[in-house]
Amino acid sequence: MGRRISLHLDDTLVNDLLMFTGEKNAANALRRAAQELIERERKARIGELRSMFGKTDLDPDWYRARHGPFDEPGSPGSGGTQ
Repeated sequence: MGRRISLHLDDTLVNDLLMFTGEKNAANALRRAAQELIERERKARIGELRSMFGKTDLDPDWYRARHGPFDEPGSPGSGGTQ
């Protein structure tokens, strides 16, 4: 199910949108442009994450480093199950 919205767009913007998308009406052109923008941004963010691969050292004992030795689940005083 979609969401209905109202927009006031400059005629030049709408005409350019129709021309660049090749769509016949403004609603379809705007939908297509939004989908393409979202897809491009997702790919860029995934690419940014991939570029970090191998450049970050992860601490294998991150939980203890963050919470201390007695906050581990199941340890005395943690409130977790033993």
